[in-house]
Formats: sequence, C-alpha cells, structure tokens
Amino acid sequence: MPKLAQAIARALETATRNHHQASVPDEDTYRRTLGLSDEEMSHGSGVAVRARLLAAWAKNPKNLDRRLRRSMKHLIDDSLPLTVKLLNHLAMLALSDRPLEAHRATLLSRDLVASHLKSEPELTCSVMARHVSQERELLSSHRGQIAYRDAYNRAEHHEEKARAALDMHRAALEGDVKRTATVVLELLGRTIPQGASLSTIRDLLVAQGEQPLCKLLASTIHSDWRNANAHEEFRWDPVDGTLLLGGQPTDLQAVLDAVIRARTICHGFEHGVAVAYAQNASLINWGAEEATYVSRDFAILQAAGEVGFSVLDIRRQGSLVRLDVLDLSINDVREGLS
Repeated sequence: MPKLAQAIARALETATRNHHQASVPDEDTYRRTLGLSDEEMSHGSGVAVRARLLAAWAKNPKNLDRRLRRSMKHLIDDSLPLTVKLLNHLAMLALSDRPLEAHRATLLSRDLVASHLKSEPELTCSVMARHVSQERELLSSHRGQIAYRDAYNRAEHHEEKARAALDMHRAALEGDVKRTATVVLELLGRTIPQGASLSTIRDLLVAQGEQPLCKLLASTIHSDWRNANAHEEFRWDPVDGTLLLGGQPTDLQAVLDAVIRARTICHGFEHGVAVAYAQNASLINWGAEEATYVSRDFAILQAAGEVGFSVLDIRRQGSLVRLDVLDLSINDVREGLS
C-alpha cells in the first residue's frame, strides 16, 4: 500500500473510532456532496438510482465531473476516465451516510485488489468473476433488505420493529458480509468450506491477523445476535422497554447501527474494486461473461439515464420489462430520443 494511502487509512481508522457519524436531519445530502437535488435523486428505488444519476449528470457533466473528482482525490487522479460504472460507484460513495467507514473500506479494498491484480491477475479476475456471477442473488438480497427496512418504518409497536431490525441484521450478515468476506478470503488464497457458517467465516477472517480489511469485516459479525435471531431466542421486553437477545438486554438502535455499518463496509469494498479495476484496466481478463436478466436490466437503466429519463424502478416478468418513470411530456420524450 502506498505511504499516502496508509496514512489516510490510519487517519480514517482513528476517526471512525472516535467520531459518531450521523446524518443531519433534513439535510439535502445530494446537493451537499454532488451538486444535485434531493428531488432529482431520492425518489425511487436504489436499484434504479444509476438511471436517475446519469439523467441528472447529463444536464451539467463538466462541472459535476470536476466536483466529484475534487472530493475523490485520495482515490483517483485526474487522468483516470470517469466511466459510467466508476461514476456510479464514486457517486454512491460520496453519498454514504457513514463516510468515514465507507472511504476507509474503499481505500483498503482498492489497494488489496490492485496489489493482487499486479501479482496474480488470473486468480484475481477469476475470484471477482465468481462474485459478479452472483448478481441475481445480490439484487434479491438488496430488495429483501429494503422490504425489511420498510417493514421497520411501518411498524407501530416496538416488538414489530425489533423483528424487522433483526431481519435486516440477518440479511446484511448472511448476504453482504458473508459474500464480501468470501471474496476477500479467496483473494488471499484461502479456501472457504461449502456452506460455511458466519462463525466459520469470522474465524477465518480473524486468522488473517492484522490484515486490515479482514479485521474490518470480522468486526461486523455479532455471532451472539445472529444465533439468538436464528433460534428465535429474542423478544421485546415491554416492561423494561428493551430488546432481549439470548436473554441479554440489547439496544435496538445498536442493532440498526450494526446493519448500516456492515452494509457500508461491504459497499465500500465494491467501490474499491471498481476503482482498482479502472486503474488497472490493462491487467483485467474479462473473459466471457454470462448475460443475465440483471445485467440486461442494468443496461436498460443506463440507456434510459443517458437519454435523460429518470427511472424510479425497474421490474421484470418473463420477457416483459417495466420502467416506472417520472411524469413525462411529449417534448421530454422527443428530446430524449433526438
């Protein structure tokens, strides 16, 4: 890892230990970080955000490119082209509501993947290709976590909120964390047993000693919480007003914070991979990628965004693809197709 990156990572590690990260209520994060409006970006699903981003970006690309590059100087230099994929990853990184954790994970991921691309390009590309082949499972997991979040927000009673929060925690650990940890461990040359439990994954991460990304991922795994959830050994205590996990009082907000932190770190890993691939494009062996319905849907979203259509969501049933968009006038359609 370059000395500057090491210094930045150490500074971020110290900051994340000593700084409570919280979003400012009612703050327009899109305006502050990207120069875009909340109205342009926040309405709609996360799956379709790339279309809304590209549609908004097309209105003022030079100024927005310059602004994004200025905020990402610790990750990329000005000579690196901002491809659609890299733009999407950097924009999502800029919008993270846990920026210190997100940027630290991104830096660590970028340096790990770049190092292995240079030393073992075939192994690295093979590991990452297996990860990408799980995009259908990743999309399903994402939509599941959004459904659990919506259930939490709709819940009127603490007991319902507790169950929804634990569903989010299970999905984040069994989905995001386990998949990310598997990729990292495979990059490091470790063999992961088929159907390995979270406890096994955590032990393997801990066994890597001072490897910083492994330490970061291991810190997200609360095995006691996960076990209590799996075995229905939890309940909301209405008398004391607390969540009991395996009989131990647990702050419900701490569970929610753990979910956000775990997802932030895993997203940071993905952002770091995108940066490493962009910076080492000549070392990438793309091979023959399987075209799945997910990759086709993402291509549709990209095309829609590039012609200025802000897509709220995309859904597929068989060969039929439905795009939900903001209200369009005939002139909007003509301009987009011209």
